[in-house]
Amino acid sequence: MFFYRKKPDRWTLTKGKMIDSPVGAARRLARKKSPTGRGNFFYRMAFASFIGVTAYALFFSQLLAITVVDIQGARKIDPEMIKEEINLALSGKYLNFLPKNNILLVSQKQIKRLLGNRFKLIDNLEIKKKFPDSLLLLLVEKNPRMMLRNLGQDYVIDDKGIAYPRSDFAAEIIPENELVILEDISGRKIEGGEEVLNSDYINFILDTKARIKKDLNLEIQPLITTSSTAAGYITVETKNGWQIYLSRDIGVAKELEMLNLVLSDKISKEKTGDLEYIDLRTNNKIYYKFKNNEQQSGN
Repeated sequence: MFFYRKKPDRWTLTKGKMIDSPVGAARRLARKKSPTGRGNFFYRMAFASFIGVTAYALFFSQLLAITVVDIQGARKIDPEMIKEEINLALSGKYLNFLPKNNILLVSQKQIKRLLGNRFKLIDNLEIKKKFPDSLLLLLVEKNPRMMLRNLGQDYVIDDKGIAYPRSDFAAEIIPENELVILEDISGRKIEGGEEVLNSDYINFILDTKARIKKDLNLEIQPLITTSSTAAGYITVETKNGWQIYLSRDIGVAKELEMLNLVLSDKISKEKTGDLEYIDLRTNNKIYYKFKNNEQQSGN
């Protein structure tokens, strides 16, 4: 007769300690790690619902839609024009289902490139996202100081001396009569985007124009010419038709002192109408010429 004997779940060691047999260990591990089918189903449903709700809230609801655009630093550029460009860029959807105005999907680099191409007066632009629905734009505008006319083309010169084509700027942003115009007659061709004038030369031109009127009460024409920007020369023409040659190296104060001296001591008011030019480009030396007469000089 054969009897079946159940295999023990545990083995007994000689010292009285118990250890698991392979069969018992496998049974207990299966009982611990096997969740019920119903629990597993609800867990998966809850997880899927969480993912769906989160995705909807982040990408499809209006919770993170851009509704506020705050612009700081705009002086000449109309902030409303900037907002219109941004709203236009953020309208529509990516792949026909992802809204472009979602703050998570907005590309700061793309907006910088867009506004930089549209508004040439922007010198620097920083964009910050302010959750959940705002953009903050911190911009610095270029500072137009004067106009440079070169071979028939007009350029706007900023405070760094960099030239930008006049056509890049709307007339309402930089009116024609607002800036001093310097015409370069040297024949040297310049390119937009390069530094063509240094700041000392720019300041010299602007100071000269302002102080001739203020200190000597001389009316001059709007257009100033130069035969050499490198040498720092300029020529201004009075409303009476005679010209004044000046140099940056001598300086505005010294040259106006010399000009006042020659107009007071050497040339009477009656004779100024016969003047062709006064040359102040040599330190402590004044050259002047009357129409149809030889050049004269004085100290």
